[in-house]
Amino acid sequence: MLVHLNRALSLIRRKLGVSGHWSLADYAKRNVLRAVSFIGDFENSVVRDVKRLGLDGVICGHIHTPAIKRIDGITYINCGDWIDSCTAIVEHYDGRMQLVRWTYPMTSEVPCAVAIAEAPLS
Repeated sequence: MLVHLNRALSLIRRKLGVSGHWSLADYAKRNVLRAVSFIGDFENSVVRDVKRLGLDGVICGHIHTPAIKRIDGITYINCGDWIDSCTAIVEHYDGRMQLVRWTYPMTSEVPCAVAIAEAPLS
């Protein structure tokens, strides 16, 4: 699929008179690596500040990347976003935190929330 898209983009570039080689795969790889680095830097920065404040964990959602994980002894929870990943955080009565994804099951037209991760109780 990516090869076909790359060929189509090369054809369009030639028709528009744009010279030089350009690779969609290289472009995607560079940007994915940059995004992964940004997310890691964001998570580490948040965890560093949470530790400095003497807190046990953090819930945030700024970067739209859903996650529940332990980073350097801190519970890091990112709710993701409601538009792209269709994720949210649910707190249960017993204090458990779950990351859920809103989805349409194959057997139903009615959407439901499916748990995709859970934070350990402290």
